[in-house]
Amino acid sequence: GKYEEAIPNYDRALRIDPDYVEALTNKGVALSSLNRYDQALALYDQALKIKPSYADARQRKISTLREAGRHYGQQGQLNKALSYLLLAEKEAPQDFTILHLLGIAYASGGQAQKAIQYFQKALEYARGKDAAIIYYDLGSTYYNMGDAEKGQEFHQKAVALNPELGR
Repeated sequence: GKYEEAIPNYDRALRIDPDYVEALTNKGVALSSLNRYDQALALYDQALKIKPSYADARQRKISTLREAGRHYGQQGQLNKALSYLLLAEKEAPQDFTILHLLGIAYASGGQAQKAIQYFQKALEYARGKDAAIIYYDLGSTYYNMGDAEKGQEFHQKAVALNPELGR
């Protein structure tokens, strides 16, 4: 409810000052929270056109792309998920969450080799429990490919980092 109510306030502020980057960005956050990702992304881009150094808009853009990818992936809309996640990867190539989500999307789509590449790339940046989950997904991908030995190896690495995964 509060996001829906906030939008007209940002619109009023933007009628007074169309270059008000904070209002553009905050309206984007409200729209993103309502799963209106494309509208939100357009506002972040507008803010960045006005003020290219505006870090908040850049971060919000990345997190909106990531969330849109996660959202559509969970709904089984893999092509849509991949399009958002690949854009997110261009913006933040070292974001292990984005790389992990790309791996999950490719694995879900039956593209195991591509999934493995993304899981391995994500592991270059993830640590601790974050890495454990990626190792687990990597192991599951190998199991699904029929390589039980490698599957078990990566599942054991996952459990070593996070024993709760072994339960």
